[in-house]
Parts: sequence; structure tokens; C-alpha cells
Amino acid sequence: MKNYLLLLLTAVALFARPTESVAKNRIKMKVHNVDKKEKNVVVTVNCSTDFYVGSDVYVLYIGSRFFDLSEQDISNPYKHRIKFFVPLADYNKLKDRTPMFLTYGYLDDENRKEEKIAALCKQNNRKYWSLGRLNK
Repeated sequence: MKNYLLLLLTAVALFARPTESVAKNRIKMKVHNVDKKEKNVVVTVNCSTDFYVGSDVYVLYIGSRFFDLSEQDISNPYKHRIKFFVPLADYNKLKDRTPMFLTYGYLDDENRKEEKIAALCKQNNRKYWSLGRLNK
């Protein structure tokens, strides 16, 4: 019985890492609100589990443009939410139905193209997520 319990605990420790659980769970995005005073559109990204908090940064890509000004409340129960602040002038330039992606870390210039980011998302890597398309 002890060996079975030890084996079970080892399996849980190996397969329950936080960054992997984010990749396996559904990530949803919505345009939260327009803050005309601050001249931003707040884009909220939610996950069914907590986002990993580490040494890198989450970056929102809409088409080939990226936005990294964000707020992540790490107090419970809001670790599953990141708010990105997209300048209103930039948001107005974005086309409706543009693909959106979330990455953990910045992409180099070559990988910022929509097709490249989409390919990275299909690799089931725990650092790249497709968020669907922008609905303005």
C-alpha cells in the first residue's frame, strides 16, 4: 500500500506543474471596457486555472502587433486573470476578426507574423495560446 501511495504522489508531483496546467486549460479573451479617460481599451484574458507568475511577461498579440502593458492580480482568486491595456488609438487601427494570441515571453521579429504565431500555438507548447479573433 505504501509503495502505491508513493507512486501516486510521485506521478502527481511530475504531472501537476502550474505552467503545464495553464496550457491544457481553456483560455478565453474578452474586450472588457473602453477607458476613455485613460484612452485605453482593457482586454481581459481569463483561464480556468491560475496563470504562472515568474520571471517572464505575458504578451498579447493582435495580428502582428503586440501589447505588453498589463496588470496581473496575484491575490486569490484572481490569479486566473490578466488585463491588457491597449491604447485606444492602436485599438481603432485594428481590423475586426484579426487573430489574437497570448504568449509567455516576447517573440522575435521573424515569429511575430500571424502564421508563425498560429503554428507555435498548434505545437501544444505551454507558452503560446490562440485566443480566437478580435470582435470589435
